[in-house]
Amino acid sequence: MIAVSLLMIAPSIQVANVASDGTINFSDGISSTTCTITVNGAATGTTTVTLPTISSTGMDTVGAIKGATLLNFALTNCSFTTGTAAGSAAIAFQGGDGIAGGNVLNTYTPAASAAKGVVLQIKNSNNEAVVIGNAPAFSNYSPLAGSGMTKSYTVQYLTTSIPVQAGSFAGAVTYSISYL
Repeated sequence: MIAVSLLMIAPSIQVANVASDGTINFSDGISSTTCTITVNGAATGTTTVTLPTISSTGMDTVGAIKGATLLNFALTNCSFTTGTAAGSAAIAFQGGDGIAGGNVLNTYTPAASAAKGVVLQIKNSNNEAVVIGNAPAFSNYSPLAGSGMTKSYTVQYLTTSIPVQAGSFAGAVTYSISYL
């Protein structure tokens, strides 16, 4: 009776057939390269870059910029695993809270005292806007010649809506060093 029951149930059991369509290989690694990092001459950690206080005069069109300020990264005293090449490095600006459209938002509080209609834009040494949150392009990597490298950027106010309203500005961006 059990055998007959099993024979009656067996045709109702469906077995899924799975075929292999391909393989995905993953590769990369963990770098043992480490460097001492400074931003505008200050040791790593939290660094404050003070932009100039600007007038809203001339900030009357979307896309107008003012207050360009240097943002210099220096990587020095880089150490490498014995027997490996020095490699290259790039600065990666990371997205997150306070970042939108690839720019730094004004997070000054109280909001009633915050400037309105502007964000902070970062540009690389080729005067190209850096899209915060995107991984650095291969062309943005620089060799770690000798024991380090320098990378220069500018940060500036960018008009996003008019009229620009006077007020205070505060914002932040997280960065990391990406090694090849």
